[in-house]
Amino acid sequence: MRVVSNALYQAIRFSGLYHERSAVSPDYMVKVGREVGRHMNCRTLRELVNQCEGLGLGALEVHHWDATGMTLELRNCSCDGLPPVDRCVCDFEAAVLEGALAGLLSKTPGDEVVVKEVRCSLSGHSICQFEAHFVETP
Repeated sequence: MRVVSNALYQAIRFSGLYHERSAVSPDYMVKVGREVGRHMNCRTLRELVNQCEGLGLGALEVHHWDATGMTLELRNCSCDGLPPVDRCVCDFEAAVLEGALAGLLSKTPGDEVVVKEVRCSLSGHSICQFEAHFVETP
């Protein structure tokens, strides 16, 4: 597999933040992110932390974890260094986490993990923060 530079990745992915049209649809990036997360095949949170850093997504930290969900933070997120915007933009990272956590934490087929970015370094925060919620099938 050939790896592209982070600068090229940012240019393609974030092109729509500052212009009317994006080179890549946000829905497509979420779909790709979930697939990337699923294929990470993490067996532990430590593996997830290591793979996030290895892929250049950032330094992942878990700050809260209980039966209903968890709070995750990404430092040095792939969005760092871009001009500020007034919204959260890391849908791809949230989708990667969602796909990886679903494979890691699902107890039965059909269980879901939903991840949403709640703070973004591009909107003035020091980190990108994500809330993960576990949804078990009855």
